[in-house]
Amino acid sequence: MTLEPAARRAAPVVAVGAVAAVLAGSFAGYLVDTVVTHRLQSDFRAHLQFAATGLQHEPVPGNFLLYLLIGICSGFSAEPHRLLTGLIAVIVAATAAKAWLSVAFVGARERLPVWGLAAAALCLVAFSPPLPDPYLGQIPANVWHNSTTMLLMPFAIGMFWTSYEYLRGGSRRMLWATLALAALNVAAKPSFVFCFLVVFPVAVRLARHDRREIRAGWLVTAGAAAILAVQYFYIFVAQLGGAAAEPPDQKDGIAIDPFRVWSAFSDNIPVSLLVSYVFPIAALALGGAWVRRALAVRYACGLAAAGLLIFVVLKESGPRELHGNFLWQAVVTNYLLFLSLIGAVVPWLRQTRFGWRQALVTAAFLLHVVCGLLYLRYYLTSGRFM
Repeated sequence: MTLEPAARRAAPVVAVGAVAAVLAGSFAGYLVDTVVTHRLQSDFRAHLQFAATGLQHEPVPGNFLLYLLIGICSGFSAEPHRLLTGLIAVIVAATAAKAWLSVAFVGARERLPVWGLAAAALCLVAFSPPLPDPYLGQIPANVWHNSTTMLLMPFAIGMFWTSYEYLRGGSRRMLWATLALAALNVAAKPSFVFCFLVVFPVAVRLARHDRREIRAGWLVTAGAAAILAVQYFYIFVAQLGGAAAEPPDQKDGIAIDPFRVWSAFSDNIPVSLLVSYVFPIAALALGGAWVRRALAVRYACGLAAAGLLIFVVLKESGPRELHGNFLWQAVVTNYLLFLSLIGAVVPWLRQTRFGWRQALVTAAFLLHVVCGLLYLRYYLTSGRFM
């Protein structure tokens, strides 16, 4: 018995995606347990405290999904060990889903070799070279110390994928899935939605030519903005979920202050920018029209540019000014850019003669992967994520 073409194409995607999900989820569980147990630097313990606060019927931060899921997985028990078990379960599931979706997205368009699907899985460890300043001075493609961002990633990939499919084919089903995922994104962490609100309306206008499809895309954008506005009211107007406990003259807010946060962590912003995007720069510069014309790549480039611009221009005012919370969307969109470029670079490598351009692009990607592995070793041995 022979498999149908679609089934033959799906078989390696399923196999590689399953292996990547198991390995990534297992490592994430080990990481969270090690970091919390040995009190390494991270946001995990603070997020566990927020979950415990919620179980005591106190307001939680506006991105409530993590704390709700921890409560469910802990059996709604505030006992520390149960809470840690709940956090591990959530992060394992989120990281496994991130791995699965990464491989599935890259393998969805055409039949790719196993090494191409493996490259998509390797995006999970991609990180920036450690020059000139450590993270947060740079914009890595992954984060390992912040549980809300780790939870966000599969929802961001899903929303990117469904919105891309709408740009590509105009499917209303994909559009409504995008709106549902927008709600989950905001509940997990609103970072990716910031970029979506800026880029998607423009992308719809450029990619779709039917006025009804354009209006539908803009309507869903407005729906996502309304969901975000509710969260903004909760955090910055009602001052719930932690802000209310701060002194009256120390309230959180949002301010325009270009490069204020980035310059606090990097002594050389141009170099930090270049080393953060070595692979994207190489792929876009050397891959030619084959890479640059891919719709997913163009959409991801727009999102990454928006994410970077938000980080550059905006900051939180008040006591969290230098927490770097407007960095997260740049990290998320950098990962999506890596993933989209793999989806375009792998076919380019297969269809062209392997020369110096192909070698440089491959080396640039592998540089990020090696730096990611070295970063994880540094984090686990030094106890510091920056």
